[in-house]
Amino acid sequence: MKDETRNQVVILLVVIINFLFAYKYFARVMPYALMGSIAYSTMVGMVYYFLQKRETKWVESNMLFWGITFLYVSLHVVFFSYIKVAQLNVDRWSVISSFWDVAFNGKYPYSAQSHMGNYPGPLPVYFLLSLPFYLIHEVGYLSLSGFILLAWVLRRYMSHKDSTIALFLLVSSVALFWEISVRSTIVVNAVLFLVYLRWLTHIDLRKTSYFILSAVVGGLLLSTRSIFAFALVVYGVFALKNKVLPFKKLFWWSSLLLATFMITFLPFFLFYFYEFTKLNPFFVQSDTLFPFSYVPILFGVAVIAGLLCKKTPDVFFWTGMVFGAVFSIYAIRLCMIHGPVNAYINSVIDLSYSLFCLPLMLYSLRSDEGKNVFQEAA
Repeated sequence: MKDETRNQVVILLVVIINFLFAYKYFARVMPYALMGSIAYSTMVGMVYYFLQKRETKWVESNMLFWGITFLYVSLHVVFFSYIKVAQLNVDRWSVISSFWDVAFNGKYPYSAQSHMGNYPGPLPVYFLLSLPFYLIHEVGYLSLSGFILLAWVLRRYMSHKDSTIALFLLVSSVALFWEISVRSTIVVNAVLFLVYLRWLTHIDLRKTSYFILSAVVGGLLLSTRSIFAFALVVYGVFALKNKVLPFKKLFWWSSLLLATFMITFLPFFLFYFYEFTKLNPFFVQSDTLFPFSYVPILFGVAVIAGLLCKKTPDVFFWTGMVFGAVFSIYAIRLCMIHGPVNAYINSVIDLSYSLFCLPLMLYSLRSDEGKNVFQEAA
């Protein structure tokens, strides 16, 4: 896919995601929400194309980039004092707090229920990552750390102009504002996987130390959100197709990764075996997200995406597309069951799941990805 075409797809997806958030929440607080949402989405697209075509030094300024980042972070820190998260119809912060409340009381953590009555769906390492923020009584800083880390990644690995444009898309994003304000954690999880995938595609897996370490880290990250399994399939197919790893080594790498993933559940098997067999995050996810019958279809989508990856930068774009496809299938299924209007307006569909693709899409919005000599030459 040509860079220009890829960038157009990225912008289209970013605009669509933000439009979905904008119309849903604008409709609750203002008249003519549809017109306002269209105007907002059009403005974002126009400003992007204006910045992309302009050759101006101020767009590349370090002071501008980090000044905007600091201001955005500071505003959210202030908002945390005024936005009463317990009054919002989102319970990701409560899933974390209830999980640890129950755990520290010596009970089975996955039996906890949020203030909205939902059982925990994320996996064990997710809750370990959230523990410091639970202890300081503000999960919002976990959400905000995702933005900070993503800003650093964009500035570190993209051109100054491209990273500033990507930052504009972030700070103007209604979806990201919602994500941080309600203390959701989708973006920070996705950014951590982006960092891992970027590292994974730029190391020599023929070296034993990298081979083992990358598999262990991958297993730990998989134990945050199960959706990352589809992304790992994209990478695995790409690695096999481009001879990054032969099939035998890829098999052992995958086995070590899965073994690490399974070890993260060992405490529950040892201390709460009966409870775990009756109620666990996989059961919760199958009830709220996908029936297990959908899993082969989604893995098939991931395999196709892996086959479409011709070079390293393609891995990020097509992984983001897989995340977008997973959300689309999830949303279409719920629309068919509950009706499109009810599913969208009444939050049967959790729009935040669309944000898994946002960091990868923004990272793909570039034309200067350095060549990975090992992988491209292999």
